[in-house]
Amino acid sequence: MVAKTKILVVVEGQKAEPTILEHLLNLYGIDCYDIISYNANIYDLYYEIDSISYMDFEDIDIVQILKSREKDSYKRQKLEYNFSDIILIFDFDPQDNKFDYNKIHKLQKYFVESTDMGKLYINFPMVESFFHMSSIPDSNYLNRKVSAEIIKAKKYKEVVDRESKSKNCKHYVSDVTLSNKVIEANIEKAIFIQNDLKKADILPKNLNLCLLLEKQNCFLSNKNFVYVLCTMLFFILDYNSEYVYKAKRD
Repeated sequence: MVAKTKILVVVEGQKAEPTILEHLLNLYGIDCYDIISYNANIYDLYYEIDSISYMDFEDIDIVQILKSREKDSYKRQKLEYNFSDIILIFDFDPQDNKFDYNKIHKLQKYFVESTDMGKLYINFPMVESFFHMSSIPDSNYLNRKVSAEIIKAKKYKEVVDRESKSKNCKHYVSDVTLSNKVIEANIEKAIFIQNDLKKADILPKNLNLCLLLEKQNCFLSNKNFVYVLCTMLFFILDYNSEYVYKAKRD
């Protein structure tokens, strides 16, 4: 990626995502960013884009969409900046009554480049996946999954409360060494999922977010579960993979 000036981070919610991302970005010295809460889920995002584009996403400007819906003048002013990168962080949310794989897949296929239209990272089943580790490293994380029944009953957060090391994000990103382990665990798992549950080299170049979404949807449709996975961590690698792998070599 080219040298950065300022990053726009568009998140679904107002609390969990901003808190985690502020700790994570600052930990890696990425301190020039704005986090904007969309305050709606990924399916609402799709319908808003579709109402403007009439199924043609090519001319969509996500920043203009945010400006048009933002009532807070201070936040609108922040959106006037010429951002070098745009990242979008949303949940898979298969329990939502608007859930439609084809729609979410279209968004994932379109938002593929942070320096252009923006890049979309979908957490499975939601942002709380970030906390769903019983230890760091967690030997069970690779195979950790959650049933559709638990997701649809809106009990996933309760499961995370019972099984996680902590709900305090500082326990996962208190220092670079610890954070790298969390990121690597999620990369290993993403590649494991998209590689038909076979081990492969844990390298950023092997990540394919569209394929990952396809695989997760297949598990949901055919086996009634999804693998727990926090993809928003992958922006650190997309921004500069040396942050993780140089530290590992050293």
